[in-house]
Amino acid sequence: MLEAMWKSVTNQIQDIHGEKEAINEHSKGKQHRSAVHAEMAQRVSVFHSIGLLKKVSPTRNSSHC
Repeated sequence: MLEAMWKSVTNQIQDIHGEKEAINEHSKGKQHRSAVHAEMAQRVSVFHSIGLLKKVSPTRNSSHC
């Protein structure tokens, strides 16, 4: 009986670990996306500061997140 309980607990832990991995993968994707957005915003501000772009709305493309 104890062995069956131990297996059950072990399976639950593995399930939780699998969910954690999925969540971690998802947040990695989010971090990558926000890093790309930050880089784009930085480039836009550089272009803006040298006068290549007159008016750029930084929130224009952020609605798809």
